[in-house]
Amino acid sequence: MGNIIEQADNLMTFIQQYTYLITFVYLLLSFIIAIIVDRIIIGIIKKIVKKTKTQLDDYLLDVFHKPIYYTILCIGFYLSIGSIGLPEKINFIFAGILKTIIVCYWISGLFKALGIIIRFDYASTKTKSLISSKTLPLFDNVGKILIFLTGIYFIMVSWNINVTAIVASAGILSVAIGFAAKDTLGNLFAGIFIMADSPYQEGDYINLDTGERGYVT
Repeated sequence: MGNIIEQADNLMTFIQQYTYLITFVYLLLSFIIAIIVDRIIIGIIKKIVKKTKTQLDDYLLDVFHKPIYYTILCIGFYLSIGSIGLPEKINFIFAGILKTIIVCYWISGLFKALGIIIRFDYASTKTKSLISSKTLPLFDNVGKILIFLTGIYFIMVSWNINVTAIVASAGILSVAIGFAAKDTLGNLFAGIFIMADSPYQEGDYINLDTGERGYVT
């Protein structure tokens, strides 16, 4: 038992003497693991997805391999910086920067993936669908707004910003807006479903029960 404790103490002494060597090892390992995942594991997955009938998984894999690669690199940088023994505030700043970089890469990847999924669904759907040529930009923009807001949330969490009060205030504000603009929101969603269902085409002549009539433009 005494030999084990002595060996552990010697190991800790060695690590303390060669801190920058450990930092370099962390950096090197992060690059090696990132390259292995990007070239080998992603390459194997690409060969598998090429055998599927749809090309959607091929497109999504091409989009997400870059965020995965840089996430692994940033984790390696985070571990290497932590091993140097810098002051807590500097460690916090570096960690916040690396986490923000990771979030930005994933936001960019999700933006691209959203566009691919929506356009793929629109192109592959032969029957009537909620996603049509008229509603496609709407779903694209709404999806991007949700992804962006989620990304902002994770960035704020990365910097230890308390978002509870902000989320609570946003919830109360959304409820107030919902009650104030109930009819407007009802008409908005009704319009979305009408555009998706497309019961009328441009040039159709419509005669309403209330007496209004005219051409669809």
